[in-house]
Amino acid sequence: MTRLEWRPLAARLAAALVASGELRDPGWRRAFAEVPRHLFVPRFLDLDYSGERSVDGATPEQHRQWLERIYSDTTLITQLRASGADGHGARRPTSSSSMPRIMAWMLEVADGHRVLEIGTGTGYKAALLCHRLGPANVASIDIDPVLVGQARERLAALGYAPMLATGDGAHGVPQAVSYNAIISTAAVDHIPPAWIEQLRPDGVILTDLRGGIAGAMVRLCKIDDDTVEGRCEIYDAAFNWEPNRG
Repeated sequence: MTRLEWRPLAARLAAALVASGELRDPGWRRAFAEVPRHLFVPRFLDLDYSGERSVDGATPEQHRQWLERIYSDTTLITQLRASGADGHGARRPTSSSSMPRIMAWMLEVADGHRVLEIGTGTGYKAALLCHRLGPANVASIDIDPVLVGQARERLAALGYAPMLATGDGAHGVPQAVSYNAIISTAAVDHIPPAWIEQLRPDGVILTDLRGGIAGAMVRLCKIDDDTVEGRCEIYDAAFNWEPNRG
């Protein structure tokens, strides 16, 4: 089977996001067209009533399906873990590559801005940020050291070396300079004070804020030293809800 070329598929995805209104900035369109998402998702998992199935780009008969799904507006599950503390119980997603339209909404930051990402995951969003802002302006943290290690290797393959950290994202990543934006790809039930402390005046927080089960994507602007305010903009983004975890 002929292996597909990824660049036309990435350009098609970027054009679709522009046409639907999610991408309004030419710089971000270039990032979605030029950053190879498949490098960060070498395989993903399909879940249905019958169980789970791996789709792997290294498997010849799966290559076309894998690559076309990579460059579609689809969330791709990349990691499952048992829900019980003893390693038993139903397996649930603990990492994924988010739907590109949600990523596009979260990436509306400008050239020269410094951004902190809570939830490194596959590293793809960090790569988009590095493409547009430069690695020196990007920091990312995840509680899972395996994910951080994989992301570091994948980013290095593109020549990117942003600041990556392993730890509880609720504490942020304190630096000598604060951030213009904090982007969280893990749902939270409150805004951690550390995020507000590490945010520059007029900076923004973009996250999935949940009460109970339901959640919504919110954009919050810093208005004083310990206060942010804003509004819900996208409902039911369905990020993993991990209280006290980034």
